Amino acid sequence: LPSLRHQPVEVSPTASAWWHGTQRTTEGPVRVAAFAGPGLVGSGREVLEVRSIWPDTQTFVGADATGQAFAQTAGSVTIAHVAAHGTHISQNPLFSSVQLSDGPLFAYELQPGNVPPHVVLSACELGEVTVRPGEEALGLTSVLLQHGARCVVAGVADVNDDLAAEVMVGYHRRLAAGSDAAAALADAVAASRTVVPFTCFGAAWSA
Repeated sequence: LPSLRHQPVEVSPTASAWWHGTQRTTEGPVRVAAFAGPGLVGSGREVLEVRSIWPDTQTFVGADATGQAFAQTAGSVTIAHVAAHGTHISQNPLFSSVQLSDGPLFAYELQPGNVPPHVVLSACELGEVTVRPGEEALGLTSVLLQHGARCVVAGVADVNDDLAAEVMVGYHRRLAAGSDAAAALADAVAASRTVVPFTCFGAAWSA
């Protein structure tokens, strides 16, 4: 909405979850793993841009950008950036997935405690959720938060690949400069001068 341009917004499942997320801190240097999935225009260039912003970023491009690589590195890094196509399955949200070189990585395959504090899903739709009985919201983003991520940035609608890359690179620059996730995303989206449907879920993480 025009009135929310530059306005940091955090979307959390509960107030207590948001509060606990704000109380957790990240120790030591920021470690980043960036994955470039297949079929996404400019995904390789995007992860190289991310590596130029964060020292010692591990990059996974082409055949190296696998679900297995994600599982092996996710628990040991601070930020996981995934530039890949994704799909939200409303009929069965746990089958929502992100497309990597060895096939889809499904929400149900993620392991509790084996996700980084901050996850960036530079793809379409992966911020969508389906509300189940009991008002439980399920989807890839909600599973990441339940498994230990403090903050997930993800899209809630289709977005042009080039525009997504531009906004996400701007987001990382602001994050590395000291902004928290909500403020960095708000400023990066505002700088694009168009509608970009990325949302900060959980509690705004900062480096």
